[in-house]
Amino acid sequence: MLGKTVSIKYGYEQSLYKITHDWKEADCENPRTCTIHGETDGEPLGHDWLEATCTQPKTCKRCGALDGKPLGHDWLEATCTQPKTCKQCGATEGKPLGHDWLEATFTEPKTCLRCGLTEGEPIQIIPGTPYVSGDYEYLLTNTGNAIIYKYSGKDETLDIPETIDNYSVTSIGERAFSWCSTLISITIPDSVTSIGDDAFYYCSSLTNVMIPNSVTSIGDNVFRDCSALTAVTIPNSVTSIGNNAFAHCSALNSVTIPNSVTSIGDGAFLNCPSLTAITIPDSVTSIGDYVFNNCSSLTSITIPDSVTSIGDYAFCSCSALSSVTIPDNVTSIGDRAFYYCPSLTTITIPDSVTSIGVHAFKNDPQLTVQTSHNSYAEKYCVDNSIRYTVPAAFH
Repeated sequence: MLGKTVSIKYGYEQSLYKITHDWKEADCENPRTCTIHGETDGEPLGHDWLEATCTQPKTCKRCGALDGKPLGHDWLEATCTQPKTCKQCGATEGKPLGHDWLEATFTEPKTCLRCGLTEGEPIQIIPGTPYVSGDYEYLLTNTGNAIIYKYSGKDETLDIPETIDNYSVTSIGERAFSWCSTLISITIPDSVTSIGDDAFYYCSSLTNVMIPNSVTSIGDNVFRDCSALTAVTIPNSVTSIGNNAFAHCSALNSVTIPNSVTSIGDGAFLNCPSLTAITIPDSVTSIGDYVFNNCSSLTSITIPDSVTSIGDYAFCSCSALSSVTIPDNVTSIGDRAFYYCPSLTTITIPDSVTSIGVHAFKNDPQLTVQTSHNSYAEKYCVDNSIRYTVPAAFH
């Protein structure tokens, strides 16, 4: 600016003007500068930067100058309870996903498939209460295992599951698959230990069944009237075969009974006309009533030394059976045990037999009994007019 200085000398007024700077304050990029003649003083202040954010570049707090680009959002994906969220600035976008619930089961509470959050408690197990899962209806035991008691599907080939709703299937219940006329082949899982009565009764198309080594018992009538079933291998875990288990399996021509079996129920192979031969293992102690009744193609039978009794009608109407040897430990032969075996020519009866039932050998026109002198069998033959011989080996 211009400053004025006044003085009086020699009688007149003299004005003196002194010139001073008009400063513009320093800014970020320029030092303090005189607006009159451009002289500078000092240094520029320099930028006072605010660091870049997700939406703003690096910015000077003093002058508003910009440098570079915004950082951009670093998103955390949306969760069940939180929308999409920036890790740097906390900005949100959209809505939470919400929970994807898996309904509670008998072992697990209601559970979110996305985040694992649980809600409530598992469903209370009520033993004996029926539950449904797909084509299966099942009951739960006190120990939380499943018993299949009904199948409503129409499959031709079926693999029974090891678990249903996370419960181990340990038993096939009574009549569970009975009258499933479409079933051709079925595989029973290793988790199953027992097959209940009538489980596969009248599965008229069933040709193949796989029984695992875990099964210990086959109930009554399990495969009864499975008229297309041709062969069965009973695993060596099974200890008992129930009454009529394979009765009326008209196509059954081969059965393997393992040494683990100690009991064969009454009528187990009743009316299996295609069965030609069978070996009873040493573990069996008795042959029940009607076990091989009307097995009209059965030509040979091996009765082990372990057997002590042969039941009523056990081999009745085995019209192709030609010879039988009764082992030394048998003490009783039941009523009509070998009734109507027209091809039976010889049967050897030891001294151990002390009881022979009514009509045990009736209608066996070709039969000659081989026994020892003064034995119970000899007396029976005499009393019933049955031909017999006492071979030299019996003297």
